[in-house]
Amino acid sequence: MHNINDLLFLVPLFTVGIISTFNDIRYGKIKNLWIGIGLIFTLIVYAAFFIIAIIELPEKHNLKYMIDMIVNGLIAGGVSFFMWKSNLWGAGDAKLITLFSFLLPLKFYSNSYVDFFPAFNIFINTFILIIVFILLEYFLFILKNHNRFKKISFSFIKKENLLGLLNMFLIYLVIFISIRLLINHMESSLVNYFSPSNFAAIMLLLFVVNRFLFKFLLKNKIIMTMIIAYVIFYITYLMINGQTSILLYTLKTALIYMISIRILITLLNQYLSDKEIKQINILELKENMMVPKNEIEKLNNLLKEKKIDDTNSHKLTFKEILYIKKYFKEKDITKINISQFFPFAPFMTAACLITILVRGSVITYFLGLF
Repeated sequence: MHNINDLLFLVPLFTVGIISTFNDIRYGKIKNLWIGIGLIFTLIVYAAFFIIAIIELPEKHNLKYMIDMIVNGLIAGGVSFFMWKSNLWGAGDAKLITLFSFLLPLKFYSNSYVDFFPAFNIFINTFILIIVFILLEYFLFILKNHNRFKKISFSFIKKENLLGLLNMFLIYLVIFISIRLLINHMESSLVNYFSPSNFAAIMLLLFVVNRFLFKFLLKNKIIMTMIIAYVIFYITYLMINGQTSILLYTLKTALIYMISIRILITLLNQYLSDKEIKQINILELKENMMVPKNEIEKLNNLLKEKKIDDTNSHKLTFKEILYIKKYFKEKDITKINISQFFPFAPFMTAACLITILVRGSVITYFLGLF
């Protein structure tokens, strides 16, 4: 792909990205109009390149390039759809990052290319930017509210019970043990998939899906029993074979990662509680406002039927507001919690720019400096 061809993809990418960023920050919504325009342009460009690739049959790499782009975009669409269904972001966010995945040329992933799904780098960079932004913002908030830091520290210690921590530690042990065993039994050509940058990306992915992964595993007694047996067998094997150094390293790594993740999640949850949830007077409730999903579930249970849509990132309709106001008036309740919009579009657009500049994920870039 020549530079002029890259512009055919990059110009619509950043045009849609900048407009969506403005709309997301200003109105809390990514408009389907611009996603649709970007999609139509993408289809036209893809069709043109496919025709050229078919005409130039001797240049088979052009056809393979387009197929790789499509596969990458489809996988990105599947992943973003899962994250939408998991309530990690809204439908508009899922559509936007999928569009970006179809538009960003593959050459810009060269330093940390992931087969079939190089756009994984966009996802990684997006979440790194979001985590850094939230932690910096919350750190400034803590500096202004010193008592908040003490509250976070003590609540973290009190809320986690010993059994829950032990179960989490066992799951992390299984993850690290499995990765080590895979590396030991892989061919040398495949071991590159577990380079420091890819390993760090896997750890970040585990952080993103942490809540859903542990919720599923901890509820399944059969799986937890298998995990315990697996860990006991591996520890016994290492001790019998005198590999205590490997055992201690694995235990230490799993423990450090678990503690780091729990602290980070505690801080993020506290941030969401302080910054993303706002209490307003019921009379101020307007169309397109969002109520936290747990609040909607409580309301529907109290109303004895599902009168309010509880799908992810649902914005209240006029009819639903009437139901809520009527119920609150009967119960003499004057306050309600609403979710404030968190704009993903600026982080996704910035993630694409960073991906272009460092030719991959920021994890790979920073690890390459050492």
